[in-house]
Amino acid sequence: MVASIEEQIHQCLIETEEKRCALIDSDNDSNGLGNGKRTTRRKIQKPWRRRAPQSLCQEIDLLSLVSEYDYDLHDSRFQEYCASRGVLHVAGKHGSGYWEYFSDFTKSDTEFFSDESRRFAQEVGGKRHRYSDDDLKSLWRIVIIGRAKLQDCWEIYGSSRGAIERVR
Repeated sequence: MVASIEEQIHQCLIETEEKRCALIDSDNDSNGLGNGKRTTRRKIQKPWRRRAPQSLCQEIDLLSLVSEYDYDLHDSRFQEYCASRGVLHVAGKHGSGYWEYFSDFTKSDTEFFSDESRRFAQEVGGKRHRYSDDDLKSLWRIVIIGRAKLQDCWEIYGSSRGAIERVR
């Protein structure tokens, strides 16, 4: 089981603040300005909380910070739940090459960028557009955000499923 997206986002922001301060401290030390004094770390509040048990995170920049997943896209009931919440479409067409990157979240950006089938858009009018490296980076960002949306949905699905099983 992975940390909730709320916790993952918060932890990522804490780590970013720590890196920022460490860089300042390093610069100060190398310039003789540090005097052993460390930069004060800002207190990082959670930028997003689930306000209602069924609410989904809509903040794309925050979703892009999620990096751990344990959702099961092979679970047909989960697929139905995602479809009912308007989230399943992020994974593309079932069985497509993009679907693979959502159903197997161990697939990395290295695999994505080296996959020649990702280099070209769908054929339209007998022609296929070749994606640039920047296009591929944008497509990978879409995968990352889509995975986070699925993970978010999985958390709600898991909690609502548990509630249903407790009632039975």
